[in-house]
This record gives sequence, C-alpha cells and structure tokens, in this order.
Amino acid sequence: MRRQSEKLTRMLTALSVAAVGLGGAVIVGSPASAAVVQRNCNARAPMCLYYNSSGYGYGAEFGAYSNIPSFNPAYGSGDTYEFVAGQHGSAGAGRSVWNQAAAARDFDPDYSFAVYENHGYSGAAETIPAGTTKNLGATHNNDTSIKMLL
Repeated sequence: MRRQSEKLTRMLTALSVAAVGLGGAVIVGSPASAAVVQRNCNARAPMCLYYNSSGYGYGAEFGAYSNIPSFNPAYGSGDTYEFVAGQHGSAGAGRSVWNQAAAARDFDPDYSFAVYENHGYSGAAETIPAGTTKNLGATHNNDTSIKMLL
C-alpha cells in the first residue's frame, strides 16, 4: 500500500509540475504577432526618439519609419518598443519607449512628425519640424504615439 501511495504521489507531483508549467506559459505568453521592436535612427527610420534630453547626452534611441498608433503594448498589436544603444550612447537601452522619451529628432528633410500624449494620435502633441532635434516639453516622458505629418 505504501509503495502505491508513493507512486501515486510522484505521479501527481509530475502532473502538477507539468500543469503549472503549461499554465505559466499560457499566462505569461504573448500574442503570436507581438514582438519586441528595437530600431536605430537613420534616414530609413527618420522619426527618432531619445531616452534622455540634450542636457544628458540623449542616450539610447528608437527610430520609426512609419506611424505608430501606440507605444503601449496593451493597445494595438501588443508589440513592445524599446530603446537601443546608438550614436549618443546606451543610457536607457532596453527600456520601453512608452512614456520615457525626453527628446526627438526628425531625420526627414521634407516632413515633420508629431509626438502625442495618448494612443491613437490624441491628446497633447508636439511637432518635430523636418530636419531638427528638440527636447520634448508637453509630451516629455508622456509619449504614447507618433505620426508623420504630410
């Protein structure tokens, strides 16, 4: 009887561990389409956000080549956008872009872009004129979407 009880206990323990492992994967898993997006700033990704302001050397960067309706992974595709080390250093690299940008640069010589406080291009906004770099004011560390202005 004791042998059967030990065998049953081991089997139940193994099943519990397997179930927890499966459950954990389901709970912490993310949608198949979600991804971590890290991109440097350049002419092909002209909408650039920096982790720090000019007074702190800008630090890590994130470059976008198309409009992003929300940096918040709870909205839209579920993608997580992260700063990556660039020409101005690595301070902030690996951190989420959502609500953490302090400066912006527009590498496009013809079009401006806007940084918005809320997802869906709403709320307070700041325009980054074509070919300029500026510290963010109204949307400093409160940035949720960016959009090219045509």
